[in-house]
Amino acid sequence: MMKTGIESQISENTIPSLTPMDSCAMIDNVLSCNRDSLEECLAGTGYVEYFVDQFKDVLSENSPELELLNDGYYKLKKEVDYINFLHMIFKENGSSVLLFNLGIDFSDIGICIDKIERLDKIDQYIILNLHKTYTESEIYAITDKTLFEFFIRGFLREAISGTLFFEKLEIFLSYGYDMSLPIFFKDSNQIDKFKNKAKKFNIYLRN
Repeated sequence: MMKTGIESQISENTIPSLTPMDSCAMIDNVLSCNRDSLEECLAGTGYVEYFVDQFKDVLSENSPELELLNDGYYKLKKEVDYINFLHMIFKENGSSVLLFNLGIDFSDIGICIDKIERLDKIDQYIILNLHKTYTESEIYAITDKTLFEFFIRGFLREAISGTLFFEKLEIFLSYGYDMSLPIFFKDSNQIDKFKNKAKKFNIYLRN
């Protein structure tokens, strides 16, 4: 029987998938933490929390910019700035990142179909491939740019939850709400560095 276009591409292994990892000391410490949030788990470790955001400051209840959070076209357009900025961090980390606290079971086809409806056409291929190749693990490695961007899109659209750890840079990035992603830095010098770089992408690091 002839395969569909999607099945053909998947069978040729041209679509990226998650690579299960055995261990990472820093992530193991977070996973063993009995706190409710990443912020609480990192307390006392020297990490400082900021937010990757499109707004320089926290918006007030009467701020007219709040309307932008309900503007679908604007949000999709703004995604590009987030992805470009975060890809720069991904690249500086050696084009690799570790994923943990993944809040989706890709082995469940019903869940996968729900995610397909909330993401882009290219993500359909990735999700179906993840469904086909999914292996349960606490930690995964991502070394593919397209797969990395898939998860950032999922975070921004509140379709996927999880945490990314840029091991070389000692930076954590988590999913969030209203296109505001928590990011944690251990090196204070990196904060100013990435604050300045974020502005070039029309993005802010706010605390």
